Amino acid sequence: VDKAVEFGSAANGISGIETALGLVLAAVDAGHLPLLRAVEALPTGPARVLGGLGRRGGAVGLVEGTAADLVVFDRSDRLTVTAEGLASRGKNSPLLGMELPGRVLLTMAAGRIAYEAASD
Repeated sequence: VDKAVEFGSAANGISGIETALGLVLAAVDAGHLPLLRAVEALPTGPARVLGGLGRRGGAVGLVEGTAADLVVFDRSDRLTVTAEGLASRGKNSPLLGMELPGRVLLTMAAGRIAYEAASD
């Protein structure tokens, strides 16, 4: 399936994981979503769908003695979405050129670093 064509002609589907934080923070900035709700929903929604809450007995947040799942981000930074900046193989996105608030600095999954942004 060819995705290396104009967005409207591409096969269905885009990767949203790389832009999820920025899009949610943009909704917060526009007054559509309270920041507390965003911070609660971003990690727990996917964890519920994927069954990740069971690892900690249903506990949400950092729990002593368990491996951490967390994201560290810079709320004051901004990120312009570019094809080159997307890690996914699908580089076609309606968000190309859009500037989004926040930038992920570090992601930990099960206590291990899964992603670390390059130092500027």
